[in-house]
Amino acid sequence: MINIGRLRNRIQILEFNESENELGQTINGLVPIRTVWAEIHPLKSKEYIEAGLTQTETTYKITMRYFEGLTEEMVIGYKNSQLSIESICDIEMKHLFYELMCKEVKKKKKKELSND
Repeated sequence: MINIGRLRNRIQILEFNESENELGQTINGLVPIRTVWAEIHPLKSKEYIEAGLTQTETTYKITMRYFEGLTEEMVIGYKNSQLSIESICDIEMKHLFYELMCKEVKKKKKKELSND
């Protein structure tokens, strides 16, 4: 059983939504659909270079209460980060709690070495 007191981080569940701007152009954006309490644990982090950029990838385990309709196409918003949902597990198949595996990828410019 999950200790409810450990769900102390406020997160937003976001989903992609298409809308039109004043020019009639279609805009894709993330729209918050629910704000919930969760427990967040960073599990591992790795850094690699791809296409001249340094990327840091961090994997998180998030535990939160169950609600109908959560999908892997949704995104978790936590503080200033957006985490993509990699997998969703209904703990003990009782529809009480979810355990999510999420990833955050941060891209940084390659640092130039100075000749000073």
